[in-house]
Amino acid sequence: LYVKYAASKSKEYDLYAPRQNGTQEQQAEGPKVSVLFGTQTGTAERFANQISEEINERYPKVKAAAYDIETYDHENKLEAEELALFCVAT
Repeated sequence: LYVKYAASKSKEYDLYAPRQNGTQEQQAEGPKVSVLFGTQTGTAERFANQISEEINERYPKVKAAAYDIETYDHENKLEAEELALFCVAT
């Protein structure tokens, strides 16, 4: 996986820097990645979970999580996402 984060907020991130056990501000320095999945058989869900775990392991400053498209509040949350990945299997 290769994750590129465009620092649109004039703040550069070192995605490879180790996580810090400090204040919430220190821990929340990196971008957040939402991996949204749509699935009927569970394949896309498993893949989305694997992707989010891989991102968290490879890029310590990034916080990634997998969410089900059906229950995700896209009308209110999607516009505010820094980075959203979609996994859908047929």
